[in-house]
Amino acid sequence: MKHSTRKSIFLLLGITLVFGCFSTLLAALHKEPIKEPIIEVRVYKVAKGKMDEWERYFHDKLVEPQEKAGIKVLTAYRTLGDEDLFVWSRQFSSKANMAKERAAFYQSDLWKKTLRPELEEKGFLEKVQIVYTVRPSKGARKEPGESQATTVHDYSSLTLNAFTYDRNRIRVRESSRFEGKMEMTQSAGRGTCAWLKDLQFTDGAIECDMAGGAYLGISFRVIQDDESGDRMSEDVYFRVEGNERSGTVQYYPHGRMNQEQLHRPPYERPIRLINQKEWFHVRVEVSGRQTRVFLDRKEKPVLVINELLHEHRTGSVGLRSWGGAFANLVVTTKP
Repeated sequence: MKHSTRKSIFLLLGITLVFGCFSTLLAALHKEPIKEPIIEVRVYKVAKGKMDEWERYFHDKLVEPQEKAGIKVLTAYRTLGDEDLFVWSRQFSSKANMAKERAAFYQSDLWKKTLRPELEEKGFLEKVQIVYTVRPSKGARKEPGESQATTVHDYSSLTLNAFTYDRNRIRVRESSRFEGKMEMTQSAGRGTCAWLKDLQFTDGAIECDMAGGAYLGISFRVIQDDESGDRMSEDVYFRVEGNERSGTVQYYPHGRMNQEQLHRPPYERPIRLINQKEWFHVRVEVSGRQTRVFLDRKEKPVLVINELLHEHRTGSVGLRSWGGAFANLVVTTKP
């Protein structure tokens, strides 16, 4: 073989190798991110003597409409230890699609005009509990850099259409404290909460300025059962001047137990006295079962909870108070 021929062959092989590596790199760069399904486990306490009728209704009326909405029903069974306990699970295609798939079922005419009225009339269910889990587990393979990725959501405009809220108790107006900003005010008389409709928060950070009221704070991993209307969330709130327990910060799992049960460390800690008309800055960091709460942009947390008491791990973010005001809400989410 002549020298020039061998040289041409090696050149062609080199070009082929380089092109193959470049193609592989392009394919990796354009690879779709892994979409992890969300599994929702629902535990129902069925009214005494109605289990047989409920099971028939569940399989005949509730499975097919959900699957048409993109929600796959995985399991459904009675428990051995309690004859009135019914457990079932369903799968959403991903965290990003969960809100859309839920809406396709719960906002449908079939649910609102037929199924929900029938369930209320028949009185099958006494209590509903929800638990979310994500697959694959933490030990499964992740894309490079996935754990470091964060997304910042700026909700400082406090547009009411972005929230689920009580229209009689919540208003948004131009801020008296922050020039060019808006603030949300919540009327006194009883506690109320406004939470974001389309945000799914698992881990990350929540920052906000707040003032006034008897107490006020942040709710995270907020979920509301579409069937019972019950809300569950992890809550952190501050008691300001005028509250009988002023000068404290407390965590409690809303919807699971009363805050009076947790008037003790590590759930409640003393802080400086916050004046009634004083604006103060709060940052809540959440990672797995732990949350850390920071006040006044200080580096040291005023509250650390290492074992959050709810079982679910994903939900919305809300602002909760008895007569408080909020501004400059920013949420940073991690996958």
